[in-house]
Amino acid sequence: MDYIIASTVVTDEIRFADKKTVEKKAGGAGIYALCGIRLWCDSVMPVTGVGKDYAEMFGEWYKKNHISMDGLIQKDEKTPYNVIQYFEDGERSEMALYGADHYRKIEVTPKELEPYFQTAKGIYIFKNTSPEFWNGILPMMESSFQTRSRAAAVMWEIASDSTCPECLEEVRRIAGNVDIFSINLTEARNLFGTESLDEIIGKFRGWMDSSAQAVQRDMESSPHAIGENVGGPTPFAGQNHLKLIFLRRGSKGAVMITPEEVVYVPTVDHVNVVDPTGGGNSSSGAVLYGWCSGHTPEECGLMGSIAAAMCLEQYGVPDEIGMEKREAAQRLLETMKGKNPIKVSPPHSVRRNVKSEEIRKKPSIRRIHEQYEYYKNVPERGLMIKGRPALTQIDHEKVGDFVLITVRDPLCAYDVDPAKKIADRLEHAELIGNSGMFTSYTGTYKGAKITVVSGGSGSPEMELILYDFMEYTDAGTFLRVGGSGGIGDEVKPGDVVIASGVVREEAMTKAYIPAGYPAVSHYEVVGAMVEAAKTLGAPYHVGVTLSVDSDFVGGGRPGVGGYLQPWNIEIAGIYNRAGVLNGDRESAAIVTLSALFGRRGGSICSVADNLCTGEKFEAGGGHEFAIDIALEGCAVLNRLDQEKNEKKAEEKQ
Repeated sequence: MDYIIASTVVTDEIRFADKKTVEKKAGGAGIYALCGIRLWCDSVMPVTGVGKDYAEMFGEWYKKNHISMDGLIQKDEKTPYNVIQYFEDGERSEMALYGADHYRKIEVTPKELEPYFQTAKGIYIFKNTSPEFWNGILPMMESSFQTRSRAAAVMWEIASDSTCPECLEEVRRIAGNVDIFSINLTEARNLFGTESLDEIIGKFRGWMDSSAQAVQRDMESSPHAIGENVGGPTPFAGQNHLKLIFLRRGSKGAVMITPEEVVYVPTVDHVNVVDPTGGGNSSSGAVLYGWCSGHTPEECGLMGSIAAAMCLEQYGVPDEIGMEKREAAQRLLETMKGKNPIKVSPPHSVRRNVKSEEIRKKPSIRRIHEQYEYYKNVPERGLMIKGRPALTQIDHEKVGDFVLITVRDPLCAYDVDPAKKIADRLEHAELIGNSGMFTSYTGTYKGAKITVVSGGSGSPEMELILYDFMEYTDAGTFLRVGGSGGIGDEVKPGDVVIASGVVREEAMTKAYIPAGYPAVSHYEVVGAMVEAAKTLGAPYHVGVTLSVDSDFVGGGRPGVGGYLQPWNIEIAGIYNRAGVLNGDRESAAIVTLSALFGRRGGSICSVADNLCTGEKFEAGGGHEFAIDIALEGCAVLNRLDQEKNEKKAEEKQ
């Protein structure tokens, strides 16, 4: 038998919100999943316990549909009898008439499923996170993987009683051991504690880590069987076998999530919904068949929608699923393919950024996560919108090795968005992200692949940019390119300051690390910018930059109505006497976070005035030089990086 349904089959009594009641219908998740596969394929049967009365009630239906009953095991006189009550708001409740103990007695056991793992093409399992069940199933699956004898792909459709935040880690571990995970949107919202579809998709994409680092971390931190300590099963030798997540959205269709893409598929149009029972189960069965038969994720999702439509058009399961229905389903599939589904290529193909992953793997970081009461409630990799980082909306695959960060600053006399202005200097420049808050372009300059991003000013804005670029890309160099005010006596409007370090007088970076942590520009960045400035003949200085939050009183400039406090009037003099060259609001963020997270950071700023010497403001003074130096400096760094890579390659030989 090619396909096995491992889920209890029951007798349903369905009570609708309009007071209508339908009694003694073949029911249970398993029977609907079976119908979903039977629509596309003949070779499917259930393997589960039943009562002595089951064959008498439903044997004729099995015979009519040519479905084998050989996998049904008599375990009691009575088959479970479920009462399903629908309510006006669309929600429903279920009650096992003979009680939970009777239901558990009837359920299929791991031992009863064992023979099919090596002979079937696909196995559908509808189950919660029961330790007794999964501690029996997972070793069988692991053994068959290790001996390469396992033929069956396994779909796990989770039961709703395990879709709560307390079960999250158990669910994730079990899901990492199956091939396909099926869950509806309401259950996913309960599991993650969020209403946001985009956030849910982002979290599930984190589960699709093909490098298996996520599962490896879970195994290292929680090496227990289900029910021991944290309650999670032991993953297979650090591997992650999850290939597809089938996120069901009811009347809005489904989302197919794979390591390569996210596909939104629709429902079938103009379906006369008579009974909503079993739509999700039947679609899950069809998706399992489609996946095992080599169909694309889009096709699998559409096959699920078509199977669900078939099961919704009458009370209970269809009376007969014959060739006429199958041929109609195949025609409908051909009609729907490629027309409606929306495909979104993940910006990071669900692969983990190497540098951010190294941080996650640190024992000290993991201990902090364990101590944080609300860690499970926050998105591990930030918020997502339609498969991209929410705040920048960048296409991660197109981000360059060098990232220039600019501010939409009128004091720099930009005639267009600064990202566009610099992008016009690049070859083959293209827009790779536009969120409304930030705009990003990528192109090349003398062989260096450069991304330039523009946004608002200040350290908090820089944090938002840096998070998305550092979490989702392997970009190695981050450079602040902007304007500033002079502080040092030798600095004049029109000059450029290459920061060797930054005074952290702003507050954002102190949320990451105490003020004693030095904000030092990477020596290679400083050296490359100096070389570029010399080549261009630009008026430049190398020294310390001051970063503040307040552009007025925090930098020694009067606020509204000339407002000042005694400590405000000391700032400019303190840093002038200390030899600080200039002041801005962004450099500390870029230099500090670059150092913390293993990147090269630096800052190059034009100077528009000088508070300490009294030299007056010149809009855009020196800013063309700052842009020129930044671009030429990146070209220098790119050449140095290539030379280092060539030397490493020679040493390996």
